[in-house]
Amino acid sequence: MTDWWTVPYPKHPDPPDVSLPRTLYPPKMGEGFFNGDDVTAYKRAVSRLGRWPWDPEGWDDGYADTFAYGTSGNVKDTGVKGIQRQSGLDQSAMLGPHTFEILRTAMIPYALAQGLLGPGRRRRPRLGPGVRRRQERARPRPHPHHRRTA
Repeated sequence: MTDWWTVPYPKHPDPPDVSLPRTLYPPKMGEGFFNGDDVTAYKRAVSRLGRWPWDPEGWDDGYADTFAYGTSGNVKDTGVKGIQRQSGLDQSAMLGPHTFEILRTAMIPYALAQGLLGPGRRRRPRLGPGVRRRQERARPRPHPHHRRTA
């Protein structure tokens, strides 16, 4: 079996009909700093494709060099540049039409979707027994405006 991070992403047969809102340049390129909801959406997409840590609560909405170029050589930390490398694009870390097209049409590789994280082939953590027990014990609470009648 070929490792998912060594081959181009599979393409969706019917991708969403959306267009690139704007080109994003890493701050190192000197074109300014870009932030917004589109950047947060790109972080979600790049993370789902295995190239950025999944942490929606910790993400900001900025297109920083760390996200553009990655923070290490580990597959899961390579950011936009990792997507470009895997897809055979110029590894500029600029998020333009070609990179956007990859994000728009890519499907999550099967091995990644099955919870395999990459080179170590570790499964993602599952809920522990303590969490499941707490969920089973949880009872729905009555609505505050509903009173019991005696």
